[in-house]
Amino acid sequence: MAPAVRAAALAALVSVACSARPRGAPRPVATPSADARPEVPASAPTARPGPIAPFALASEFRERLATLGADEPSLGHGGGRWRARTFGDAGGARAFAGGDAPAGALLVVELLGPVEGDDGPLLAMEKLAPGADPRAGDYRYAVLDRDARTLRAGHLADCVACHATAGPGRVFGARRAAAAR
Repeated sequence: MAPAVRAAALAALVSVACSARPRGAPRPVATPSADARPEVPASAPTARPGPIAPFALASEFRERLATLGADEPSLGHGGGRWRARTFGDAGGARAFAGGDAPAGALLVVELLGPVEGDDGPLLAMEKLAPGADPRAGDYRYAVLDRDARTLRAGHLADCVACHATAGPGRVFGARRAAAAR
């Protein structure tokens, strides 16, 4: 399968898989799509997220970001088909540990398949300035191919709905950290 076709197929699979809930998990809160946002007066231009540029993630992110979690089941992505390796900058590490994420904090999940060559896409979330997208917890989400090229980015309704179930910080690593205490 051609790499571009494989990447598009993986993005579609993640979109569908992220909407599936593990057995017994709470139902995510329905979130309006980005197109269904209410109009905001011109006097409040930052209250409504605008068009999102491609997600800027260098392909060498593995060398630049700290490894926060390795080879853990990714239950929300593909229903547990993949293992997850999580990376983050200092702000992302704080959020992953259950703290508040500052604007600009970055988390990247690399989905690893059961055999080499069967890996999933990269998933990323970046904390935005307060009030930039309150329904998304002020996060911007992205699905990227294995070379860190953007497939989807912005206010991704499937990501927003699922991460709303992660708790106040919207980061699932924080839930694991709290359970370990």
